[in-house]
Amino acid sequence: MPEDLTAGRMDRVEKEGKKYVHFAWAGSRERKRPHYYRIHGPGFLIEYDNTQNNANHIHSVWRICGTIGVRIF
Repeated sequence: MPEDLTAGRMDRVEKEGKKYVHFAWAGSRERKRPHYYRIHGPGFLIEYDNTQNNANHIHSVWRICGTIGVRIF
């Protein structure tokens, strides 16, 4: 990710409050086993899903609130 974009996102997390950032895990903690995690705060959502094809097919998403359908890169 470009440094300027990273800096902007981290500034927003700081302003919104780190105490409102949450982490959730589902699935195995063993390598090569299905698992999913989610990190979310007031202005963003990050998901990582590795549950298909015996945990051999990853999907990930990064959403910024208010930008659904808007190109940010």
